[in-house]
Amino acid sequence: MPDFYTVVTDIGLQALGLASTQGQSFSLTHAVVGDGNGLAVVPNKGMTKLVREVWRGRVAGIKVDPKEPNTYIFEFAIPADTGGFTIQEVGLMDESGKLFCIGNFPETEKPVAVDGSVRDLVVRLPLHFENADVVNLVINAAIVLATKQDVVDHNEDPQAHRLATIAQTGFVRLATVEEHKTKTAQNLACTPLGVWELIKSLRSSAYTSTNTLLLATPKAVNEVYKRFVAHTEADDPHGLVEKIKALLSSSDSNSSTTTFASPKAVKSVNDKLNAHKGTNDPHGVVAKVRALLSSSITSTSTTTFATPKAVKTVRDLIVGHTGDAEAHSSGIHGGCIWFDGTVNSAGRPIDAKTGQQDLNYGVCDGRTYTAPDGRSVTTINARDRFLVVAGGKYSVGSKGGAEKVALTEGTGFIHDHTITYEMGNDLSGSTYHNFNSRNTGDNDDGTNLSGGGQSHENRPPYVGLFLIKRL
Repeated sequence: MPDFYTVVTDIGLQALGLASTQGQSFSLTHAVVGDGNGLAVVPNKGMTKLVREVWRGRVAGIKVDPKEPNTYIFEFAIPADTGGFTIQEVGLMDESGKLFCIGNFPETEKPVAVDGSVRDLVVRLPLHFENADVVNLVINAAIVLATKQDVVDHNEDPQAHRLATIAQTGFVRLATVEEHKTKTAQNLACTPLGVWELIKSLRSSAYTSTNTLLLATPKAVNEVYKRFVAHTEADDPHGLVEKIKALLSSSDSNSSTTTFASPKAVKSVNDKLNAHKGTNDPHGVVAKVRALLSSSITSTSTTTFATPKAVKTVRDLIVGHTGDAEAHSSGIHGGCIWFDGTVNSAGRPIDAKTGQQDLNYGVCDGRTYTAPDGRSVTTINARDRFLVVAGGKYSVGSKGGAEKVALTEGTGFIHDHTITYEMGNDLSGSTYHNFNSRNTGDNDDGTNLSGGGQSHENRPPYVGLFLIKRL
């Protein structure tokens, strides 16, 4: 037997037995040291306490012996300000304060700081378990110890200081301001300054932009407001106001990129922002954002954000202006107008100003179109035809006439012909007769045919225009 060893006490053996047979786990939470009352100690399993205890503290660390998988090394440290005794015995106690094991210890003096000791004394106590699964190892995280070799091994581990990703834990580097703006990194941590600069970079004063990732400034809202205030027939000939209203959405969780947020949706988000407590915003980002909110619809600022009130004000003006837009719209639905521009292959006229097809109209070529409100509208086929006003002899949609007309005997003008022939006797065989008389069967007298038989042009001078119908 070695000179120094550890034995499990009867109390410890009983705990191990209950753990093996009944699944009752136990925890070794404290370590004790003693001076043996000045004598060497011989451990035995019947002991319930140290010969003379001089110090007690929590176990600071537990690790598996790399050479013995069922052997655990318990570590604890005696503080530098504790001492004035010689260690000759050590033990481990469970959570109820009962001695689980006891071991003798090489005679070791523990001085105090006043004696010149300025560091803790670390004690390591190995303990072997036949069935390690029954042991609940409790570690005091506040005083876990690491040896120099532990530190070396840790630093040599390639996984010890790995960078964190969305798939694994690790260290995270703080992102720079520019890295915040790229919005693509998945292994960097945000900072309040970076988030703030990102928010500011997302502001836009463009009122014609189709970007779905920017925030409108009051200046952009003001530009829209001014255009609706100055709304005329030329600005909205095709009912754009109604189209905009149809695209409003009140959902605050909608991920659509083709609709606009209504004041209700913006208010919902704002309410959630107001509910955001300081504990969730330690750097006051919410307060900074709220300080930049503006309810003005005439502001030209490019560094603030429009509030729901500003959006609602503009929306109310748009809704109130709808009647004017309708009053100045281009004619009644179903009405037709002349158009001398370009028509695409789908039969839609191209707006000369915007270069975009106008879905409110379809060329009158007999096709059926889908109106902006979803109705199916069929047009008359007016291609290559003159138009006459219906209501009298003609009804809407009636057809007739021809480009050219060929004259017939019945349609020609009334006229006569003069026949001329030679004067004298006409000899036929041996019979003579007077002039102006004819032999039977003499049928070579008559008039010559003339003219080309071509059809007559039936159209007046003309110019071609498209006829387009408001759907």
